[in-house]
Amino acid sequence: LTSTIIVFSPSIQFFLGMRLLQGMSTAFITTASFAILSSVVPPKYRGKSMGLVIASVYAGLSAGPAPGGFMVSHINWQSLFIFSVVFAVISLFLSVIGLKEEWWGNRSQKFDFAGSLLFILTIFCLVVGITGKELVESWSPLLISLGVIGMFCFFMFERRVSSPVLPVNFLLSNS
Repeated sequence: LTSTIIVFSPSIQFFLGMRLLQGMSTAFITTASFAILSSVVPPKYRGKSMGLVIASVYAGLSAGPAPGGFMVSHINWQSLFIFSVVFAVISLFLSVIGLKEEWWGNRSQKFDFAGSLLFILTIFCLVVGITGKELVESWSPLLISLGVIGMFCFFMFERRVSSPVLPVNFLLSNS
């Protein structure tokens, strides 16, 4: 959807906002795809299927700039996003046809909203505090400190949650 909207961007600000949403969407899709694969693919084929996904991602990252540069030079910049829309529609079609089993996972688990929010705020503080020093100037040390405190709080919080975002207890016991 964001790739389609980007093609009709009226301004650079709108374009950048859509690229931000596109990146966030891609992050959600990427993480969900591994969860779906682990639920749908039989255990003896999981490694192969996940390896295929990872190989495809890195092949695209490695090979993408050449055809992308060609498309921008010989067609226009919008062609990049039109191509990705066509590719996404084909992928969606193949997924609907190929994924016949239930992929929801364990329905008894609850989503950890508090842990997720704490994680988002912690990562935000760390990333902006470290990489955005020019943007936040004197707030940078405070943001970094809040990020470090947030990491500690996140790990302590996740140890006590029944369905954590990050299974800290599992990580600590798996030595």
